[in-house]
Amino acid sequence: MAIDYDKMKDLLIRSLDGPLDTAEAKDLAVALQLSSELREEKRQLLAMRELLKGMGNIPAPNIADAVIEEVQSPLLSRQLSHMLPRVAAACILLLIGGILGIYFSEGSLSVEAITGVNELPPEDVYTYLNY
Repeated sequence: MAIDYDKMKDLLIRSLDGPLDTAEAKDLAVALQLSSELREEKRQLLAMRELLKGMGNIPAPNIADAVIEEVQSPLLSRQLSHMLPRVAAACILLLIGGILGIYFSEGSLSVEAITGVNELPPEDVYTYLNY
């Protein structure tokens, strides 16, 4: 009798999860008697089941609740409130650096120098103003 190893392996795995119908149970019993590979597979699966049994069920955390809890935590708000003055100071320094760069390259802080239209001919300025 030829044994379909993949089919019997699927039956073996299903038999560990729950009862099989009588025809499938009979086919599996015959296959287990004839195949040493299938018996070894069953032994390995049962050993793995015993090892995993001690772990118990680990509940999957709800990601959305965990994120909301982390965002609302006082520690995070404290960290953000401590960072705010540093971020504001960095932004002010960048702004001052940009203004100084314009002043040293153009020689003035006029609106035309800041917007970059001080060297444009009047016709081009008129074209830009229409857009």
